[in-house]
Amino acid sequence: MTEAYSIGLRGAQLDVGALLDQAGRATGLSDFGDEWFLRPLGHIVKLVNEGGGLVSAQAWPVQLIVGYLGDRLRMIDYLRRRPEVRDEQLDVAGVIIGLPRGGSTLLQRLLGASPQLTSTRIWEMRFPIPDAGEQPGDFSARIARTQKIIDDMYADWPDMRAIHPMAPTMLDEEILLIERSFLSLTYSHYFNIPDYDAWQAAEDHGKAYEELRLWLKILQYNDPARRGRKWLLKSPHHLLGARLRPMLRAFPDARILMTHRTLESVIASYCSTQATSIRNYSTTFDESEGGPHVIGLFEDSLRDMLRVRAEYPDRDFVDIQYADLIADPLAAFDLVMTRMGLSVTAADRAAAASWMAANGRDTHPRHKYLPEDYGISRADLDRSFGFYKDSFLSRQV
Repeated sequence: MTEAYSIGLRGAQLDVGALLDQAGRATGLSDFGDEWFLRPLGHIVKLVNEGGGLVSAQAWPVQLIVGYLGDRLRMIDYLRRRPEVRDEQLDVAGVIIGLPRGGSTLLQRLLGASPQLTSTRIWEMRFPIPDAGEQPGDFSARIARTQKIIDDMYADWPDMRAIHPMAPTMLDEEILLIERSFLSLTYSHYFNIPDYDAWQAAEDHGKAYEELRLWLKILQYNDPARRGRKWLLKSPHHLLGARLRPMLRAFPDARILMTHRTLESVIASYCSTQATSIRNYSTTFDESEGGPHVIGLFEDSLRDMLRVRAEYPDRDFVDIQYADLIADPLAAFDLVMTRMGLSVTAADRAAAASWMAANGRDTHPRHKYLPEDYGISRADLDRSFGFYKDSFLSRQV
């Protein structure tokens, strides 16, 4: 097989077959299972090669793809050796679908403090398959490797400390598992491929959600203390990427939790986050073009969200104002727990209060951004999102 890339006028050129070969050599495995994922992977590679301006085929996002292909190989091998994993029963209480930069991370980590709930932790999403020879319950090696990844990320992207505080044992969104399907909103944050967003939104995400359920079963199987607790999921990808329907089918009993914040704050922050990562890996990226693209992505997704809510009148959607969440997070905790059908205990309230005391706004730097840096004006937002403001924003922050 040829090398994984060559350098052309449009940047480093990738090759799907070579990426698969790299993963196979790294793991010593060859069975990828259902190869449906080759379609989205191939489209990512096509877009990168056509205009991504990729600085190097050894760049971190490419190595991430190779690692994810290796994880697909490991998953198939693991399920072959542990077929009982498929019998794990998942009980999902809620799925947070709030817009990125709109309070969804705060809500997940606050609710996740409850001893009644469980959620995905950063280390286990980075390394979901146990190491060879790993003793049951001893996750220290995988946690240590995750800490190094975070340290390296902060060294390369200092702004990420303010944008998205991370530690290996922190809760975070399951999009890190969905990424292995190559149908994930994050790839337009790793590569300069803005056309990917609309393409993947039009794809069938059913297989990706089947695999997400499998990944969650693997995590639960390897941490039996989770059995009997309810899962709390969270990712804006469900809203902006998959556009809700496949998620609703995958988790039919879950309450849908949506945080709401003014779009001026959300979109500028989202553009800043995207620019922080892409600018390191692309020679063609122009962050001043980011705003109009993101406005289109958000507008299409929010309009579709309204259609979905009309299509699913019996599903319980819970709306949480960002302003209310920030003003009184413990009241929001009680409200959402109750709406998920859970009785709020003294242990729940104590855990939530303890988490808030340790993780207030002043515990990490502020994320600074200006809408004008990304070609965004107030008039653009008013014109595009009046329908959303009228429907959901009872208070602006």
